[in-house]
Amino acid sequence: MEKVTRDVCEVEYPPKVYGRTLDEVERTAQEVVEKVFRDKDGMIRSGVNGRTMRPLEEKDVPDRPNGLGTYVECASMPRHLKPLWLNYEDAGMASGMYLCAMVNKHAVTQDPKTLAYARRTFEALVLLWNNCAAKNNFGRGWMPKPYAGIRDVSEVFECSVDQYCDITQGLHAFYREAATPPERQTIKEMVLSFADWWMERDYTAGYMGNCCYWKRLEYAHPIGYFLYLNALAHSFLPKRKYLDGFRLWLEISQGLSAPKRNSGIRGSGLALGCLEQLVELRPERKAFWLLCAQTCADMMFAAPRQDPGTKGTFQEKAYLAHYLCAAHALLPANGYDRMVLKLIGEYKRRADFYHLSRGLRLDRIHSYVTGDDYRNTFVSLGHIAWLNAYWRLKRFG
Repeated sequence: MEKVTRDVCEVEYPPKVYGRTLDEVERTAQEVVEKVFRDKDGMIRSGVNGRTMRPLEEKDVPDRPNGLGTYVECASMPRHLKPLWLNYEDAGMASGMYLCAMVNKHAVTQDPKTLAYARRTFEALVLLWNNCAAKNNFGRGWMPKPYAGIRDVSEVFECSVDQYCDITQGLHAFYREAATPPERQTIKEMVLSFADWWMERDYTAGYMGNCCYWKRLEYAHPIGYFLYLNALAHSFLPKRKYLDGFRLWLEISQGLSAPKRNSGIRGSGLALGCLEQLVELRPERKAFWLLCAQTCADMMFAAPRQDPGTKGTFQEKAYLAHYLCAAHALLPANGYDRMVLKLIGEYKRRADFYHLSRGLRLDRIHSYVTGDDYRNTFVSLGHIAWLNAYWRLKRFG
């Protein structure tokens, strides 16, 4: 095994250099998402083997039999899938974020091919939703991480709020700007099923072998998401239970306005995306949403950057660029758009899109991320966060 992470790609594609300009990088990143990460059912994989640019197979992960030593060692999923977890670990996030990116791109370009990419992603999420209702005993509204692909979800009982958050935002963006009337009806049914599923389980779910009681964790992203989900559900179907759900989360919203713990770049950023929607859905509380937005933006900049699993990764900067677009939409006087432009301008090479940055000494980072399941994974989320930030900047003008 190498002593330092490096670009290990052994195939001709993706190209070593994505481009010299932002426009060139955008064209390459878009193509890579479609050619490398789109699966046969239309879902966007979260990762592939960085050597072959194909999904991880068991033979690629000899040092993690049955997932031993990985983050998902205790996860509720078939053992044979655990070494391969990064193929689809964040597929929900990737697909939802990509749907947003394509909606933003289409708004600028009016390109029918871009709309087709968005629609194919939407149809994959619908297929996952329907398959879970039919084949997984957690029922309609359950959207697990599809570790075996979206057609075989019967034995997977793992998910997290961040997956739902990006899926919901993607569906909502498509609903507002590109969906046909039948598609809009399907989105309404999906969102209502999400709200019902979480409400019926008192906002708890299994995660990596544990039960997460999201009401007690005081992280920004579950509070932001469940406020947003219930507000959106109530806008689609004004039932008392969704209003009650909204009020319940409003009572514990100090995790957004005066948090006891830092939710990091991803958690704080997800909350920012939800707050951007809440300004539209519940404008009577706009002053409070903007206060929370400033708090979440400040938390992203104050987030610890020393986690050995994420230090120096492309995602850290790409996520920051992606989420700062929501911060800019809410707080346009703060200059976040200039920060986004600087962040996305720093990356032009294939090597910038690995899960772990290239050039890290393996003896200085946690064993969780030096395994064959993780060390050289090439990821879609960096590409997609970059794309969405690029097209949101275009829409900002």
